[in-house]
Amino acid sequence: MLLDAISPLDVRLQNTGSRSTFVGPQGGSVIDLTFASDTLSERVKSWRVSDAYTGSDHRAIVFEFLPAGNRRSNPAPASRRKWSARMIDRDCFGEMMSGVEVRSACPERMADELMSALTRACDAFMLRGDGRRWHEHFCFCLDKSRFCLKAGFACNKWTEDIAECQRACLRARRLTQRARGRVSEATRREDFAVARRNLHEAIKASKRRCWKQLCDEADRDVWGKPYQTVMSCLKGPRGVSPGEPELVRQAVSTLFPRVATLRIRLPARTYEERIPEVSVVGLRGACRRVRDQAAPGPDGIPNLALKAAVGACKDVFRRVFTACLREGCFPACWKRQRLVLMLKPGKPAFEPSSYRPLCMLDTAGKLLERIIADRLEAFTKGPAGLADSQFGFRKGRSTIDAIQKVLSIAKAAISGKRYHRGTKKYCVIVTLDVKNAFNSARWNHILSALEKMGVPHYLRRIIASYFSDRVLEYCTDNGAETYSVAAGVPQGSVLGPILWNAMYNKILGLRLPGTVSIVGFADGIALTIVDKKLEDIKAAADDAIRLVRRALSELGLQTADQKTEVLLVTSRKLKESITLRAGDLDITSVPCIRYLGVHIDDKLRFDQHLKVVSEKAARVAGALSGLMPNIGGPRCSRRRLYTSREATGTHSYVRKAEAIHRCACLRAICGFRSISHDAVHVLAGTPPLVLLVDERSRLYEHSREDARSDATSDERAKTLEKWQTQWSATTKGRWTYRLIPSIAAWIERRHGEVNYYLTQRNPTAALDLTYVVQKTTQAARVRPAILQWRTSNMSSSTALDSWWKEKSFTA
Repeated sequence: MLLDAISPLDVRLQNTGSRSTFVGPQGGSVIDLTFASDTLSERVKSWRVSDAYTGSDHRAIVFEFLPAGNRRSNPAPASRRKWSARMIDRDCFGEMMSGVEVRSACPERMADELMSALTRACDAFMLRGDGRRWHEHFCFCLDKSRFCLKAGFACNKWTEDIAECQRACLRARRLTQRARGRVSEATRREDFAVARRNLHEAIKASKRRCWKQLCDEADRDVWGKPYQTVMSCLKGPRGVSPGEPELVRQAVSTLFPRVATLRIRLPARTYEERIPEVSVVGLRGACRRVRDQAAPGPDGIPNLALKAAVGACKDVFRRVFTACLREGCFPACWKRQRLVLMLKPGKPAFEPSSYRPLCMLDTAGKLLERIIADRLEAFTKGPAGLADSQFGFRKGRSTIDAIQKVLSIAKAAISGKRYHRGTKKYCVIVTLDVKNAFNSARWNHILSALEKMGVPHYLRRIIASYFSDRVLEYCTDNGAETYSVAAGVPQGSVLGPILWNAMYNKILGLRLPGTVSIVGFADGIALTIVDKKLEDIKAAADDAIRLVRRALSELGLQTADQKTEVLLVTSRKLKESITLRAGDLDITSVPCIRYLGVHIDDKLRFDQHLKVVSEKAARVAGALSGLMPNIGGPRCSRRRLYTSREATGTHSYVRKAEAIHRCACLRAICGFRSISHDAVHVLAGTPPLVLLVDERSRLYEHSREDARSDATSDERAKTLEKWQTQWSATTKGRWTYRLIPSIAAWIERRHGEVNYYLTQRNPTAALDLTYVVQKTTQAARVRPAILQWRTSNMSSSTALDSWWKEKSFTA
C-alpha cells in the first residue's frame, strides 16, 4: 500500500536484504525504509544495515553516494519500472490518448513519438513501481508468514484471538524461564504448556475455518484462487533466473551464438509496387490476439493499457504501422528483447545449456508482427508454400495430427498376415532433435526461403529490417547488460514460428528413399521406414538420416545425436532390435519412445503412456479432492467441472484409469466408495470413461471433416443413448435405477443438487432422493407415499425395498 501511494513521486526503494532495521524486546522488523529519486538512485552505493551501537532500538543504516559525474556502469533496466493496470482509469486514459498526434514522417520517429505519448499517459493514470513485490520489503513475523503459507487462502489474516494467545504464550514462557530453581517452577511450566496448547488449537481452528471458506469460494469462482492453490502443490519449486555474471554471460553466448550471416540485397521500393495500408479490421484482429494478463516487454506498458490506447487512437496506430510497411522499416524501439532464463526440469543449474531462453518483447511491436504474419500466411498456404508434412505452428494442425500420421503408418505396416505374399512388415520410427534450433536459424536462409515462396518485396524488406540490429537485454548481480543478436528467431515473438517454418521447409521437402516418410512438428523430425526385411530398413534409415543431417548442416543447424531415439514396431513375439547410425553414434532401438508427449511402445499397446498419464491424473484428482469435502464445499454442478477436467487426460480401457475417474465422480456427489460403479456415474451425471473417450474421438473426426456447430450436441446424444442402454442392462445399482431409470431426464433437470445427505444409503437419504424424483417426474402417487414413509419406522434397505415393491411405484 505504501509503495502504491508513493509511486507517483517517481522514487525507488533502496532497501536490500532481509536484516531487521528495528530490534525490540519482542523481536525485529523492517520498519525503516530508504527512498531515493530516479536520478539519485543510480548513485546510491552499498545500502546496508550496520551493527554499530546507536543507543536506540533502531539500527544504523549506512549507504554511500557516488560523485555527481559518476553513475553506475550498469543502471537498472527499464523493465523493472512498470505500471500496475489494476487501478487504471480507462476513461481518462482514453481521453488523453485520443488527442495524440504523430507529426513526423519517418517510421522510426513516428514509433518513438507514439510510445512517448503512451508512456506519459501511463504515468498520468497508473501507479508505477519498481517491479518488485511488496513482501520483499516488508517482513512480518516468521510464525505469521508460515501460518499464511500453510493455510493457503486469501482471507488468512492473523486474527486477534491468535495474537492474544501468542502474547499469553510468550508471557508464560518468560515467566517460566525466570522461575528456574524456584518453588513456582512447576506451576509456571504447567501454565506455559496450557498457553502453548491454546495457541496451537487457535491456529488449527483458524486453518480449518479458512480452508472451509476456501472450499466455499470454489462455488463462486471455479478456476480462481482455490483451484490455483491446490494445483500449485503439484508443480515443482519455482525456478529462479541465475544472477551470477559469468554463468549468465556464458549461457547467453551459448544460447545465442554469433554467426557470420550473409546479407541479401533486397530490391528498393518502386512506385509500381502497391502496398495495402493497415485496415481497422486487421488492427482489431491483432489486438484481439493479445492476452490481457501477459507479461509486458522492456517498456513495461501493460497490455490492457495498450489495447485501450489502440481503441482510443486507432487511426494513429494504423498510420504508424502503414508507414513501417511502406518504408520497409521495423522501428528500433521494438527490437529490444528482454531475456528470461528458465531452468529445464531435472537439469543442473551450473550448465549454460540447462536453461530455456524466453524473449520478452514490447506488445506494440507484436501488433506489427501480427499484421506482417497475417499477410505472410497467404503465401505459406499457396502451392509454393509449406509442405504438408509440417504440423507445427499451423492452423488446423496439431500434435494429434502428427502423432496420428506416424501411428497410421506403423499400424498399416504391422496389419495383415505374415505368410507368403502377406502384407505384414516391420516399421522403424526414428526421432531426431535439432540442437538450439530457433536461436541458430540463419537470417539469409530465411529470406531466401521467403523469396522462393513468392513473398512480395515489401514484406521481405521489413523482415530484413526486423532482423537487423537486434539487442538482447539481460540482468546479472552486477547490473543490466546488453548483447547483440546475430541469428535466430526470438522465442516468444509472433513472427518467429512462421519464419522458422519457411526456412525449415527445405528439410521436410527432401527426396528420401521410397520406403521413408518424414513428419515434422516445429524443430522435431520423425522418420518412419517400412519394409519386410530389417537389412533393407537399416540401409534406408541410414541414408535418410545422412540426407537430413546434410540438409541441416547446409542451413547452419546441427542434430543432437545423443537425443536420437529408435523404435522398432513389430507384431512378432520374438524380441528384436535394430541399430542405426546417427553421425558418430550407433543408436539401438528401445522398447518405448516419447514423441510429442505420447509414449509409443513397440506393440502399439500404449501401456507405458497409460501408466504415466494415470499417475498424473491421480495426482491431480488427489489435489482437487481437497476442495470437494463430503459436507460443505462447492455444489454438485461446480464439482462436475473438476470431474470432467480429470477425464481429459486418461485412457479408455484400463481399470486403473477408470478407478481414478470413479474417485473424481465420488467427490462430485459427496459419496462413499460403497456406491456401485454404474450408480456413481449416473448420480454424478458424467458418462463412463470409455464413452467419454469414444465421444471425443468422434468429435475430433468431425472437426477434421467439417465444422458443424451441432456436432457436439449430436455426439452427446449418441453417448447418452449408449449409456442408457448399458444402464438398463447392468445388474449393479438397481435401487438407484428404480429412482432414476432415465438418465436424460436426470441430467437435464433444472433443479436440485446432489449432496452428502442425498447420496448416502439410509432411509433419510432414500426419502430425499424420492423427493427429488417426485420433483423430476411429477408422479401423482409419490406425495402421499412420502407422508406414509414419514410415519413408518423402517431402518433397513430390505424393508425399504419390500415397501417399494408393495406400493408398485415406478419412476
